[in-house]
Amino acid sequence: MQGQSVGLPSKTTSSFRAGDMKFMSPYCPIMFDDEGGTWLKTGNFSTWSSRYQRLLKNNKGFCVRDLPTAVACPFTSYSSGNNIYYQGGNYYYVGGNGSSGGSEAGQGADLSFSGTSLSAGLTAITFASCSMMMGTVITVGGSPNGGIIGVASSASGAAFAAVTGVPVSTNIANMVSNTAGTLGLCIPLGGVSNGAIYTTTNGSAFTSRVGAGGTSGFINGTYWSPCAAAFLFVGSNFINKTTDGYTQTACSIPAGFTFTSSDSWKLRAASSSTSTVIIMTDGRLLRTTDGVNFTIIDPVAFGALPIGTGAAKASWDGSRYVIFVRRTASGSPTFLCSDDDGVTWYDSLAYEDVSLSSAAYVNVLSLSFVNGKQIASCSISGGSTVTRTYDLTGIVGRSVQPTKVGLAVQAGNGGTTFPLTGYIKVAS
Repeated sequence: MQGQSVGLPSKTTSSFRAGDMKFMSPYCPIMFDDEGGTWLKTGNFSTWSSRYQRLLKNNKGFCVRDLPTAVACPFTSYSSGNNIYYQGGNYYYVGGNGSSGGSEAGQGADLSFSGTSLSAGLTAITFASCSMMMGTVITVGGSPNGGIIGVASSASGAAFAAVTGVPVSTNIANMVSNTAGTLGLCIPLGGVSNGAIYTTTNGSAFTSRVGAGGTSGFINGTYWSPCAAAFLFVGSNFINKTTDGYTQTACSIPAGFTFTSSDSWKLRAASSSTSTVIIMTDGRLLRTTDGVNFTIIDPVAFGALPIGTGAAKASWDGSRYVIFVRRTASGSPTFLCSDDDGVTWYDSLAYEDVSLSSAAYVNVLSLSFVNGKQIASCSISGGSTVTRTYDLTGIVGRSVQPTKVGLAVQAGNGGTTFPLTGYIKVAS
């Protein structure tokens, strides 16, 4: 039976046909009685299918160990402002060095970023909390104790240098540019919608503006929405829309909207060409298709696990939304996906890095779709490294599944790995 496609029992059926398949530990006996039938061991079942995925997900005793490409990153960063870019044949990494109070950046032809360190030019920035790319220029915002904004030519890997137009003592908390890279903006830590805003057309020279219009309040998150062709300023009780980066109009927000100041440090939004999705504080999602009207979507309503208030990052990979979420303090990340532009959601199987110790857990720092790859940046607690990058391409989603399957981890058994074994019902 190995590799053969068979019918699987539905979760809702009370009886099963002879010939149904289930998956158990290979240490189970050759034949046993269970669930009103007799089951016979048939061998390791390794062919991937959506039914196989669903069965594994619903079997609480096992979880799939997909095997993403893991690269040990040479930096010690574990800031939630981390981000990954790609330009001119190189990947770029920018983040805050939480362990020693500095900022780090580097470039390389692969995800190890081992080509050139760009950290030296960021020494004036106390902590890199946000960044953006405009053309070939990466701009980095610093906080929380003063510092300057740095800028580098990503094409040449030049050292970061101070920009013009922003006072050197300004702490930057939010930074974003439009899709075309023709307009970007940054907002100081604790900035308000009718306060100081700095705009740029090239990422290195900024113009001081004063926000006007819309609802006045502290800006907790700033995002570019292609469907609205505008920037969105998100506060605890408002959303403002602006096309020039500072002249704003108020948007209609639904009851139950929550977005606290702590969310400004998290890359919690993503956009397709026709919608924008923002992860709210309580783990529900805010969705818009025009940047004017917003609806709240709860993934739990579609059978997905709740995001909760843990670390979560979002991205759009060209065909689906992916949310990379660590739901518990000591758990491995899992994925929440939408294949219909953010309307309905489902869980995709989690991965676990088998090279880490059983005590290690992964904290989500960033999720970026660049150069056709779904790339996650993570810090490892309890493991042998501080930061790793993972190429998750082909692992996340309902229809696109990993090629390396068949390994499982037995819950409560010290992380022992083994191939699942197929059992076929031979009598009812």
